[in-house]
Amino acid sequence: MSKNIRWMYTRLYYEFFEILLPHMIYEGNEKEKESFMSTLWSDGKKLIYALFRKLCQENNMLYPIKDFEIIAFKKGGVSVVQIMMPQQCDTNVSTLLRAYFLFSEHKREMDYIKCFTIRQFESGQVFIAYITPEIKCLLGEEITKHCGDMEYEIWRVMNTYMMLMAQDMKKRE
Repeated sequence: MSKNIRWMYTRLYYEFFEILLPHMIYEGNEKEKESFMSTLWSDGKKLIYALFRKLCQENNMLYPIKDFEIIAFKKGGVSVVQIMMPQQCDTNVSTLLRAYFLFSEHKREMDYIKCFTIRQFESGQVFIAYITPEIKCLLGEEITKHCGDMEYEIWRVMNTYMMLMAQDMKKRE
């Protein structure tokens, strides 16, 4: 795959995981958010495949040969959906490695949904990025020394999630 085509797919990954999906999660009403997150949780592979395939078609591009790996799990009372990007998206500029969607459940309702991505820059540095409800990407903690250590990465993403939740609760007081 040529460098130009890889760049175009990487651009689509950023658009998809840092704009379109967060918009669906943050902008919908509670029923829409819950429906989307429930589907992402229970059948994420099918949902991501269908949505990303549509985005590729709209941009006159073929769907990538490799598929996304999607893992849903609960840890410490938080539900996590982890999406691993196909390796062919690397452009040696800035690579999206993974996306995370976290939410907690309160009284059987989804609450406090947050989106994160893991970005690797041309320099090799790896950072956690938080996608805000205003659909802005805020670069967070550097995790370069632990790149590939999924337990550490998940722990750091969850720590960021909990810190954001605590900040929001403090603002509400």
